[in-house]
Amino acid sequence: MPYNLRTIDAGILEVVHTGEMTMEEAVASRAEAGSVMSKQALTRVLIDISGATIAKLPNTVSLVDFNASYYDVLPVGSNIACVIPADKNIVTDAKFAETVALNRGISMKICLDRDSALDWLKDL
Repeated sequence: MPYNLRTIDAGILEVVHTGEMTMEEAVASRAEAGSVMSKQALTRVLIDISGATIAKLPNTVSLVDFNASYYDVLPVGSNIACVIPADKNIVTDAKFAETVALNRGISMKICLDRDSALDWLKDL
């Protein structure tokens, strides 16, 4: 399992992906995060993929489906901050994913560093 989950300060669930990240891994980690968040009554999650290798970006339909379905997996009222690597060609796709989530009523913020993501989550 190339991801780890832990609860950090201020009641935030942190999900850190390492190694090569696949869509299957993203789906599995999100399901596990949703389960932990429900059990611990958490509504804020920091997803850090900045150290992961993304060999193949999902197609647009998969990206839309994945980000639109956060609502079905995470507790109602969840807030998601996602840290992405700024030096890789995923910023445009990540911002698109953020827009899809926001259009679906899901509170998501794409950040280029962990501190910005934590600040956003803590300010909620």
